[in-house]
Amino acid sequence: VFARLAAVYGGTYMLHRPIDEIVYEDGVAVGIEAEGVVARAKVIIGDPSYFPGKTRVTKTVVRAIAFLDHTIRGTDNAESCQIIFPQNQVGRQNDIYMFLCGYNHNVTAQGRYVCISSTVVEGIVEGMSTEEVAKRELGVTLQMMQPTLDIVYDIYELEEPLSDGTTDKAFISKGYDPTSHFETAIADVMDLFQRIMGKPLEMKAQAA
Repeated sequence: VFARLAAVYGGTYMLHRPIDEIVYEDGVAVGIEAEGVVARAKVIIGDPSYFPGKTRVTKTVVRAIAFLDHTIRGTDNAESCQIIFPQNQVGRQNDIYMFLCGYNHNVTAQGRYVCISSTVVEGIVEGMSTEEVAKRELGVTLQMMQPTLDIVYDIYELEEPLSDGTTDKAFISKGYDPTSHFETAIADVMDLFQRIMGKPLEMKAQAA
């Protein structure tokens, strides 16, 4: 939807071009360079990976993505579901999130499912593999996924911008936290809009 709307309102796409760097003039972001081509803009928007030195690490997130041929037990064979394990019920300082989807969402073949679990890392990770950290932090959800057809693990640092971007015109989003309900991602988009436009986004239905 965004791609189509952007095209309708004059958006330009540079396809299959990796971003080499953000271009600054007098400390203000004025464009991006991609394979020797510079595209200029009034503001630059991106996630923390494009802005080294302009963000800080707040947390570490661990995630497990499993491929299943069954639904999650205890969910009455629900074809999709979201489960949140409150921190005090699993002996942690942070909640654990679990999400299942499949054929009904057009993301897998029939009879196959994708299950994702994530949380904030609370223990030391030095000297441990990503799988070891995941098993320690996500143990209760990993048990509920069994048996799995395949499973992969990921661990990454959660970053947020050091400034609001109004001075250097580099508007940086926060990284993706472990939540699975998109509430924090939506709040971040709303905050980005207000920082860029100088006023809150008004979500009002247009008259027919």
